[in-house]
Amino acid sequence: MRHCAVTVALALVLACSLFALAKAAPVETFAAYSDHVKTDPQSAVGCGCPGCSCIGCSCG
Repeated sequence: MRHCAVTVALALVLACSLFALAKAAPVETFAAYSDHVKTDPQSAVGCGCPGCSCIGCSCG
C-alpha cells in the first residue's frame, strides 16, 4: 500500500512539473525543436555524427 502512495505522489510531481515546464517555455522553443527533429531525426535518440555508435544509424 505504501508503494502505491509513493508511486502516485511521484506521478503527480512529474505531471505538475511537466505542466509547469510547458507553461513556462515559449511556443517557439517547441517549434524549433520539432523542426530540428524533422531535419535530423537521429539526433533525437542520441545518434549523432561523427562517431555514431548506435545500431542502425546511417551516418555518412
